[in-house]
Amino acid sequence: MLQQPIFSLFYLFAAMWVATVDAGDINPNLAGATLSELSDESPLYGQTDGVLVVGIERGSRAWRAGLRDGDVIVSINRRPVRHPQDIREASRLSKREFLMHIRRGESAYFILLK
Repeated sequence: MLQQPIFSLFYLFAAMWVATVDAGDINPNLAGATLSELSDESPLYGQTDGVLVVGIERGSRAWRAGLRDGDVIVSINRRPVRHPQDIREASRLSKREFLMHIRRGESAYFILLK
């Protein structure tokens, strides 16, 4: 009887856990940012698809490029992204520079990384 509540708690925490990715491992220009899939906790969930910036180090390359905590990366070089792996693929395809379409609250931005 004691196993069922523990078992249920395990699944509750597993459902809440979302994998994060160090964006600097994807592209050096994104160093200092931590990315995750857009979760239902985000205010933009259901309004847009994209990859959520869940953390940013102040003064890092990603910060200097203009990324902020809570930003949603919607596309790179006009290709939609939904998972951090999509950003890795876009970075691989475009080694020189890429244009990121960002949603921040009700606003949209474009950031060019060279």
